[in-house]
Amino acid sequence: MAEGLANGGRWRVHGSDVVAANEIWVAAIGSSVQSVGESKANAQYYQAQIAATIAAFAGKEFKPNHPVLPALKIIR
Repeated sequence: MAEGLANGGRWRVHGSDVVAANEIWVAAIGSSVQSVGESKANAQYYQAQIAATIAAFAGKEFKPNHPVLPALKIIR
């Protein structure tokens, strides 16, 4: 399955044959972002928490017209 930039940028899915395709990572940099390194927490987080987390970093509350998960706590 040829996808991504090699196929004209029409990438849509990893497919179930890609190891760890169900995992994501998040990074933040800035003068007010505490450096905590890679999380060693034994927990599961969801992509649906990212928008609320970014809003929380900005001192805002993410309030869309659909249900959302809560922002992530500081992860260590």
